[in-house]
Amino acid sequence: MRLNTIPLFCACLTTLCVSLPLSAQALHPTGPLPSFEVATVKPMEEPPPPRNSGPPPLPHDQVLMYVNTRMLIAFAYNVQAFTKSEVVGGPEWIDSQIYEIHAKINGTMSDAMQQMPAKQRQEQTDLMEQSLLADRFKLHVHFETRELPEFALVVAKGSPKMLPSAAPSDTYGRMTQNPDGQSWEFKAKGISVQNLALFLQMQQEIGGRVIVDQTGLTGAYGVKMDWERDNGAGAPEATTSPNETAPSLFTALQEQLGLKLVETKGPVEVIVIDHIDRPSPN
Repeated sequence: MRLNTIPLFCACLTTLCVSLPLSAQALHPTGPLPSFEVATVKPMEEPPPPRNSGPPPLPHDQVLMYVNTRMLIAFAYNVQAFTKSEVVGGPEWIDSQIYEIHAKINGTMSDAMQQMPAKQRQEQTDLMEQSLLADRFKLHVHFETRELPEFALVVAKGSPKMLPSAAPSDTYGRMTQNPDGQSWEFKAKGISVQNLALFLQMQQEIGGRVIVDQTGLTGAYGVKMDWERDNGAGAPEATTSPNETAPSLFTALQEQLGLKLVETKGPVEVIVIDHIDRPSPN
């Protein structure tokens, strides 16, 4: 979980404000990396407690994360955090050990970032995380392009069932887990299909694959989708869930939104870990 002024996905929340990757491309540093003014990195013995009301607000100059190291690398370089196919290599502990990371941004820099568009502001935070990884974890990486399984998001037979919105108003959306623990609901007031595809990428049924928007749909849409989670990933057939009380993600997408996922392959830029150490003490 990463918390600052932009809410991010966290699997431990009952109600999730869903933030999306900035784009489908990895974030490459183009100059000297900005740094946090101060940061603490503390290994956690127990998971953080769930927050039923969503992420708490934090001052603009602070970032709070509960993450394993592979996820931190994925956040910092803007790639998928839920699969090893886009953050490649590394020792076992980068997946098993959760860290609490609390960082503060320099006041002058924080004030300047508040004047930036949201995308540029998040990029600056991600670059600071790259600096933190290099300084505290001694991380060295390189980039490669690999042919990986993907999904193409297309319009299903007929026409889309989403309601057009006047203007984009909900970049993130909200995902809520029902009391039974398996069924989920996703709502967004005005989301682009590209951002919907990025949201779908984060779901475990997708198996970490990139989703490429091939719908040709532009503009913003009101979206509401209910489905039941299936632990088996990467099966795009439209089926009911195992207990047949609710549709699978793939079925809900087709029946409720008029969209469909089709298996394909394509080039994906990945991060390869060349060297990493456990973080230095605070």
